Amino acid sequence: MFEGMHIKIDIPSILKKEIEKYPTISIKFARPIGYDDRIVDILLNRIEEIR
Repeated sequence: MFEGMHIKIDIPSILKKEIEKYPTISIKFARPIGYDDRIVDILLNRIEEIR
């Protein structure tokens, strides 16, 4: 969800290997989701479901 080591290093490295392996496939890496109030709402709804 946020820019950490996986997003900055791990995932680009994995994608580079996959792009080399499958050159005819277009692979896009979108920006992280980041903070969004809807995520908080979903989490609060899930907590209410288990109470």
